[in-house]
Amino acid sequence: AELREASDHRSFMAVIEGAFRLSGASLLRFLLDQMDLRGRLLSLKHFFFVDKADLLGQFLDVAGPELEKSPEKISLSRVQALLGLAVRTSSIADDPYREDISCTLQKYMTVEACQRLVIAERAPSASSLDLA
Repeated sequence: AELREASDHRSFMAVIEGAFRLSGASLLRFLLDQMDLRGRLLSLKHFFFVDKADLLGQFLDVAGPELEKSPEKISLSRVQALLGLAVRTSSIADDPYREDISCTLQKYMTVEACQRLVIAERAPSASSLDLA
């Protein structure tokens, strides 16, 4: 109803800005309240950063031999099982979002991805970057 009443440009923009603020506030409330954004961010901090970062070290210790293989020889199910083992034996074993941790495999090595980034950066059209 307000949109139909906005006859001039200024009124029209005010209605759009009001709708934008309302939708942004609704989305933020949804993320904070229903999706527990703070809790998930705290879990990320525990998983990879400061206070409980032993997960990554334990995972690399147990999965190292598997991850050193060429990409086509790595078993995703084995890597996922080793990740689960690392989660269960790390300091984040009681984290409410521990089940959300997963892994995927790419068809290229990290060194190859870095090389492709450097090549793409030097190319005249770096916007068409393809790492696949």
